[in-house]
Amino acid sequence: MSDYKIEKKVPVPTTASRNNYPFGEMEVGDSFSIPIGEEYVARASAYWYSRTRPVKFSIRRTKEGYRCWRVA
Repeated sequence: MSDYKIEKKVPVPTTASRNNYPFGEMEVGDSFSIPIGEEYVARASAYWYSRTRPVKFSIRRTKEGYRCWRVA
């Protein structure tokens, strides 16, 4: 017997993306700040976003924490 409960008639989410970052809205030279402790998640998200699109991002440490720039 399984430990999982089967549920019926649960709708599928409308979006396939769980990306919380504004990568798609950014133009070259735009940036946004990233809270400390979230830089690894943001770096991985930027990497995977850029794998299927002709864009590049750079995430650097600043005095306030971290910041992500669109560089191409």
